[in-house]
Amino acid sequence: MEPNLILTGFMATGKTTVAKLIAAKLGWEAIDLDELIESEAGCPVSEIFEKFGEKHFRELESRALVSALTRINMVLATGGGVLVREENRKLLERIFVVNLSAPWEEILKRISRDGDTRPLAGEGEERLKEIFLNRKVLYDSIARQVDTAGIAPEEVADRIVLMYEEEK
Repeated sequence: MEPNLILTGFMATGKTTVAKLIAAKLGWEAIDLDELIESEAGCPVSEIFEKFGEKHFRELESRALVSALTRINMVLATGGGVLVREENRKLLERIFVVNLSAPWEEILKRISRDGDTRPLAGEGEERLKEIFLNRKVLYDSIARQVDTAGIAPEEVADRIVLMYEEEK
């Protein structure tokens, strides 16, 4: 298994926040895949979606994932749709991956509370739930799961570090 830790899950499940906490605990680097894409593309994810569409964004996401996986001792917070592409799922097979989840109602509450600006957050509640349900089977296919509802990010990070240390 590669000396990296990857967090997947739908938007607003805490991936970026928890990745930073885990990285601090392990003395590793925390990377947000969307931020890496923005850095490489030279514009925000929302602009990529707006100008070029989701298909183009997914291609950039796959390239950024390949680039990120050349590093070691990294905690990577992926975007909510990274598992949509089979090539991405194959890349993650030999890496310690944890899916962060939360019930739909909790996700919706977090998105509403945060005034979320992510591209798909603006699709409306009905469309967003449809995306969530379509991806759920992919999230559920990840062996390691942590439900973040009602749990402080620090505790989520502690649980994941413990899981990682027990398996390495």
